[in-house]
Amino acid sequence: MDIIEESSQDTILDSQVSQDLFADVVPNYDNPAQVNPSDIKEILKELRNLRAEVAELKSLMKQPNQTFQMSACSFKDTLHHFLRNLFTKTLWLKVKDEEFQAEVKKCLANEGFGTDSSAFKKVCSFSYVKFTEFRSQLKRSLTMKTRKTDLRGLNLNEFCKAIFEPFCRAGENVCSQERRHNALLIRTFMYRQKVFTLDATQMPTSALSWEDFKAFHDTHDSQGNSERRQKMEENDGKRRSRFLSAREATQSEK
Repeated sequence: MDIIEESSQDTILDSQVSQDLFADVVPNYDNPAQVNPSDIKEILKELRNLRAEVAELKSLMKQPNQTFQMSACSFKDTLHHFLRNLFTKTLWLKVKDEEFQAEVKKCLANEGFGTDSSAFKKVCSFSYVKFTEFRSQLKRSLTMKTRKTDLRGLNLNEFCKAIFEPFCRAGENVCSQERRHNALLIRTFMYRQKVFTLDATQMPTSALSWEDFKAFHDTHDSQGNSERRQKMEENDGKRRSRFLSAREATQSEK
């Protein structure tokens, strides 16, 4: 028992001696009078350096650690549906279009590639390919619809819905001004190219040529003449009326 008491007393004594030895070395921060101003400056300097290192680390963490790949991105399906909807308004991709730019930048930013010009170019290439596919789909659709339902009997809004509704997102105004104008140009061009003329197999005698139509589209789209567009729409209505009258007369004879 005496041995334990002596050991305990020695421990207390050693602790007291240690406190006495370091009393002059370690400042008492509870007592402002004992804080050395140079120590505070050193601490603040260390804090600033630490904050700078943390900021640099965060910046490095935000940088992409691999190149952007369209096949591996998470927004591929979302972009696909956006492009289908945009296609009905432009028919050909316009990279400088504000709506397109905003959507692509938003998608890339969510992936961490918001400022990567190479990633933007890859998305543009993907979009160009998609627009080519959409034009092919629309061309096939026009051929099939011509076989099933004579598109000449539809008014312009009905024609617009028939060709563009499958591409539009839910809730979209299928007969918006841009889409009606594109539908009008397509049907006018189809009349000029005699796409509506059917042979014995009920197939159009000529297919819609996108190359030829683009020249026609750009010419009329760039003019921006509302009177010219109105005249074109009036002519479209007259052609429809003549077709309906002729069809009615044919059915009466039967």
